[in-house]
Amino acid sequence: MAAMAGASSAAAAKWVIHGRGFGHGVGMSQYGAYGYAKHGRDYKSILKHYYRHTRIGNADGSVKVLLASGRGSVGFANAHKACGKRLHRGRGYAFAESGSRVILESGRGRRITKCGRSGTAKGGHGIQVSGKGTYRGKLIAKASGGLLVVNKVSLDDYTRGVVANEMPSSWPQNALRAQAVAARSFGLSSHAGHGFNVYDDTRSQVYAGKGSETKATNKAVRETSGQILRYHSRPSWPSSSRPRAARTRAISSRSDRARSRTCSRSRTRTTTGLPTTRGPSTSRRARWNPPSAASSVAA
Repeated sequence: MAAMAGASSAAAAKWVIHGRGFGHGVGMSQYGAYGYAKHGRDYKSILKHYYRHTRIGNADGSVKVLLASGRGSVGFANAHKACGKRLHRGRGYAFAESGSRVILESGRGRRITKCGRSGTAKGGHGIQVSGKGTYRGKLIAKASGGLLVVNKVSLDDYTRGVVANEMPSSWPQNALRAQAVAARSFGLSSHAGHGFNVYDDTRSQVYAGKGSETKATNKAVRETSGQILRYHSRPSWPSSSRPRAARTRAISSRSDRARSRTCSRSRTRTTTGLPTTRGPSTSRRARWNPPSAASSVAA
């Protein structure tokens, strides 16, 4: 009888495991997606687990990403047109604030033209931005009590610049594809500030543009092109007014161990200084070191 009572007590025992990881804790657990993908789940079932009562739909459009803000100027290169003026691809230029207006300058500081309240630069194969990196789409500088430097980019191109920085490219394709759909949904549904949708750092999602892209992460974006999460007819992202936010769950076995490493990124709020003809530096980015193939996931 005593043995039976002991077995009954053991069966009724409640185990509580406390843990934490990196990030804001809302939405999809990246290590959770990694674990599900390693156990054979496809990206749609991973998304279904983390975003209840949503469906996958399609969308297009663009995202405005804040790259920097503050007083001064922003240097750039490899644009072919800015403020109505044709530019030389091999030369550096800059947008600078002048009162409540933006002006276009040469790399040596010579005024080329007035742009108005904002200036836009276009480049076919990516614009190099001083102190930041190389970006697809358009570079916009807006005078707003300082200079707002924004990258306006297509939804899929934005996603290419996010997935490579939010998830290691060596992870399974289904994890990367789940990340691509989640990143695209977040970008489309966000309105972080006046004149832009998202930040380029962990306040939104880490976005480092074309220069950070990888073959594996671009494949994940291509295979899920245009796909977003929808709740009824709207792009969906978990918040207090949307379907319940994801609860991170770990898949593990006795031999599995979760391993995570912090990623240190330095962010410069104000960009000053002009690019040389070699283009701006992109050395600020630090890449994640992925867990080994035997590693499991951590919530």
